[in-house]
This record gives sequence, structure tokens and C-alpha cells, in this order.
Amino acid sequence: MIAGFSSSGPTPISLQMKPDVTAPGVDLLSSLPHNQWSNHDWSGTSMAAPHVAAAAALLKERHPAWTPAQVKSALESTGAPVHPGGSATELTPLREGGGRIDLPHADNPLVFTDPTGLSFGLVTRGTTSARQLALADAGGGASPWTASIDAQTALHYGMVNRVVPRADLAEATMKFAKRLALIAPEALAATKLAINRGADAAGFRTAIRAGLDVLAPLYAARTEVGVKFDEIRERDGLVAALRWRAAQFAE
Repeated sequence: MIAGFSSSGPTPISLQMKPDVTAPGVDLLSSLPHNQWSNHDWSGTSMAAPHVAAAAALLKERHPAWTPAQVKSALESTGAPVHPGGSATELTPLREGGGRIDLPHADNPLVFTDPTGLSFGLVTRGTTSARQLALADAGGGASPWTASIDAQTALHYGMVNRVVPRADLAEATMKFAKRLALIAPEALAATKLAINRGADAAGFRTAIRAGLDVLAPLYAARTEVGVKFDEIRERDGLVAALRWRAAQFAE
């Protein structure tokens, strides 16, 4: 179960995939300096980090030929699923990383990956981004290997925001475009700025989970364009208002 205070990815500025892994870090008894013991439980990164460090040390002891990158890959690729409290649904990689470290499985990862995660940063409209992933044998046998991920799995893990069947793509695109046509450009700009500031402050996934309401401020914004749209809609109907708005985009 994930702790409510556990940080989420991606990183605020570079949008890198984080965290790498999760580890026990809530209500743990811990030693203190000068051979003392605490009289209460401790929680936080200071409790989780020693678990990961010790796991890495044990793997390096058992596999002296492994590089630090291979030890990291073994821990990230073999983690156990992490769930939110009271749910059996696995968290996304932006919350659990590669999962809770599982040392027995990490001892035999079968393959190494380099890098251990793919981060695409900010991919703007009309551009593409590509990354290379190298696989190496870690006891599972020689190549070739085949790796794939289907659209629904990508949606579940938060890698994409929406999955639309190819046959419905044109209709879904027009539906979304018509919805955006109702929104004044000034409101779009203001909302985008607010979302970006929230994402920079708390991380994109955390900002979304915080219940950031995008639609309410968009439609509540009273701009000159919005007022004019409402006037046409009330006087001539929605179709006329949409045509008027579409004509503005065409100019």
C-alpha cells in the first residue's frame, strides 16, 4: 500500500520518469546514533532508502560482475505491484516506479534493460520523439526477445490520456474540437498557465490527483468572446454560435 505522502512523478521541470522504485517506509522501528533505539515509529524517505541501499548491496555481493546500472535494472524490473489503500488496482509507474523492491526476484531478473525507464519529456503537437532501449541477458537466455505494450495497458499505467479506436478517431477529434470551440482563447491561456504552475509545484500527476478542475474555470471565465457566444446562442441557437466561433478560427 502506498503512503499518502509518497512523492509522485514526473519531475516538475524536465518531466523525467520518477520514482524509480518504492520500498517500505511507514511506521518502522529504527536505530539512532550511539547504539540507541527510538521510542516510536519512523516514516519517510530516510526509512525507505536504507531498504533499497541494502538490497543493492546484497545483489552486488551475490553478483560481483554486475555493474551498478545492472543492479538498478534488476531492482526496477522485478518490483512487486503497489496498491492504494483499500483497492486492488495497481498504481501507475508515476507513483510506484518499478514497484516495491522484491529482492528474491531481483536476484534473477532474466534480462537487464538500459535505461530502466523511458522518459519523453514534453512532446509538443506536431512533433515526434524516439528513445532506444537495450536489452541484455541476465539469466533468461540469449536473444532475440520481443517487448510490446497494448493501448489499454498504456492507458491503465498513465502513459496515455485516452484510447480511441482508429475507426472512431475522426469523430472523436471533431467532438473534442467542437468542445474547445466553446472556450474563449483567453480562458484557455489562463487555465493552461494555472495548470502548468500547479504541475511545476507538485508534479503533473500529483496536480491531477489533487482534483484540479479544468472545465469549471474554463466555462466560468467571462470574456468578450464568451459573452458574444452566449448572446448568439440564446438568440439564434447553438449551431449559429458554433458557426460564428468556427469562422473566427478560420480568419
